[in-house]
Amino acid sequence: MKRSLMSLLLTSAAFGVEAHSAGGWRYAGWGMTLKELLAAGKSEAVAVTGKSRAAGKKTVLAEIPDYLVAGTAFRVRFFFVAGRLDP
Repeated sequence: MKRSLMSLLLTSAAFGVEAHSAGGWRYAGWGMTLKELLAAGKSEAVAVTGKSRAAGKKTVLAEIPDYLVAGTAFRVRFFFVAGRLDP
């Protein structure tokens, strides 16, 4: 079962795994475009195909489908506002 990024962050904190920094998450930096994120992710992050999921003004344009932490799979979603990665 895949869980949300919030679950990932909570689990990461519990296991001492660094998942978030002041400037973004791993190779992702706030304000990046989709193209920049995909290039930085080196095929780990993939563009969401079909209809992207909207959450208010935020839209999911990319995700990491299977991110493992302590043997548990998570789906990491990257939310964008006006074409830029948003925290």
